[in-house]
Amino acid sequence: MQEVNIQDLINRCVKYFQKNCYTRNRIYKYKSLWRTGIIRYMSELNIESYSPDVGADFISTCLFNGTIRPQEREKIRSVQVLDDMLLLGRIRKRCLAPVYHVLDGAVGQEMEKLITHLANLRRSETTIKGYRLYLSEFLTHLNTSGVKSVREIADKHILTFVSSHPTNKVSVVSALRVLFHFWKEGLIP
Repeated sequence: MQEVNIQDLINRCVKYFQKNCYTRNRIYKYKSLWRTGIIRYMSELNIESYSPDVGADFISTCLFNGTIRPQEREKIRSVQVLDDMLLLGRIRKRCLAPVYHVLDGAVGQEMEKLITHLANLRRSETTIKGYRLYLSEFLTHLNTSGVKSVREIADKHILTFVSSHPTNKVSVVSALRVLFHFWKEGLIP
């Protein structure tokens, strides 16, 4: 297994970025992702040399109930860049398959009405994707709790979901607030 000093590997990546005309902002973003991601992780565990196994262990900390959150996706990509540089000597272009979060079942159908409403209000695609993600995660939580209809949702379901959410609680609460306000306005089944 190849191992290397993490800072040496990062320097190689930065040189590659510069040679291949990456913008200063993108290079700065990667440096920030490495500093707050893999470097912090390695420092906390007193790991001195980077290897793909260390990267894989770090990536496993970026998952939430088997799903990857948007803010964690970039940290994962930053580790993939390190692995590419270490193993291939170059950085592959990424090919992403879009993720679609399904809102199914009785509660999911009611959530889908909010998504349609937001689209009709001409909210940005990014905003709608964020809402769909958080509502999908909330729906999974409700399904796990045995909730089958909107009227069965209780404060405890909301509180346990928000408190167990590892990141971006403000956005999660905002999405739920909009959802419940939408339902309160008379659209509850």
